[in-house]
Amino acid sequence: MCDEWRPSKSVSTQEPTFGFLGTGSAQIHKFSEFVSCKFFRSLICRCCVLGINGMSADGHSRATKQVRGFTLLELVTVLLLLGILAVFVTPRFFDRNFYESRGFYDEVLSVLRYAQKAAIAQRRNVCVQFSATTVTLTIASATGAAAPCNTELAGPTAVRPYSVTAPSGTQFANTSNSPATPTDFTFNALGQASIGQTFRISGFGQDINVVQETGYVHP
Repeated sequence: MCDEWRPSKSVSTQEPTFGFLGTGSAQIHKFSEFVSCKFFRSLICRCCVLGINGMSADGHSRATKQVRGFTLLELVTVLLLLGILAVFVTPRFFDRNFYESRGFYDEVLSVLRYAQKAAIAQRRNVCVQFSATTVTLTIASATGAAAPCNTELAGPTAVRPYSVTAPSGTQFANTSNSPATPTDFTFNALGQASIGQTFRISGFGQDINVVQETGYVHP
């Protein structure tokens, strides 16, 4: 049945009929048997080849993919990283004071930068007054380098005076993280600071710097 199929001479001279009777039908039937035989023979050969390749020398199957575990070095590295995270990172997620200190730190930076911009925009002195837990801004009612700050400065929301207050348990500190109130100073009409200084917020270890010559306020 699997011999090579060739159409008869009658097929080459006339169109085969595709009904159930006649020479054309017989030729088509023989051709379908030939194709089916070739297909299954090829499929069986492929299965045999795969079966041989999938067997090891001792006759056991190698079809299952080998599973590789962790090495000792990888396990030690992971444990070391977890230990570092547990010591330095995890406590901050449960320490509310850290987030409150960072929030007050950002507010103080914003207030000081706003004071400098207001002094330049209005061409007047703007004074920055500190307490242990607050920052308050006032502005001179008149122009001039010697004009005193005698008017409350309105903030971006028009609230007077523009002031921020530290949350409970947070206050100003020096660079050694000891409680210390920063020194009051003034921004002149050019935006320069009357003094330069560096201070911190307790519970947050990043400095706030005020540059005297330019009045630049930066971390």
